Amino acid sequence: GAAGISGYHSWSPTAGLRPLLRAPGDITKAWGALDSDGRDIVWTYGEGQPTDEYEYPKFTAYTAPWTTDPAELASKMRSLGDNTYGAHFGTKFLVGCGFAAQNTSVGADVKKGIYASVELIRLSTGERWIVKNNSKYGALDLYALTCEHLYVGVPGVKHVRIRLDSLGPSTPAPL
Repeated sequence: GAAGISGYHSWSPTAGLRPLLRAPGDITKAWGALDSDGRDIVWTYGEGQPTDEYEYPKFTAYTAPWTTDPAELASKMRSLGDNTYGAHFGTKFLVGCGFAAQNTSVGADVKKGIYASVELIRLSTGERWIVKNNSKYGALDLYALTCEHLYVGVPGVKHVRIRLDSLGPSTPAPL
């Protein structure tokens, strides 16, 4: 969003460098937090008049099958719902096996020593799970995401492997 220059380009040998997610000069649109596992792409889209650099009134998470073609991306991208509490542009998504994970401020209360947790999103349905952080030492670090596990770093504990099927019922995707 800074001076309307946020977003992403793609490159291929035949098409060269071209805008993938961009609106040059338009500060009311911004893209960030993009990541991919080579099968799916996930990103955050900020829109509206920014109140500060990279602070938009509305953030939405999006996904699409992997592509470097802007027209194909535009025709196949799909909203995963609200991403207001996500890390937005500072922290990318971690993408793997039909899921995306991102730090979230849901449930965070730094005054009480509760730091950023992790939100896991199933890309096919938008279902979400919150992996709560009860550590008093900082945010959870995202390391890896497989078809069976989410690997996070917990301050003071090192690494933790969380089975995806142990997360219980999902919460509906926010609109």
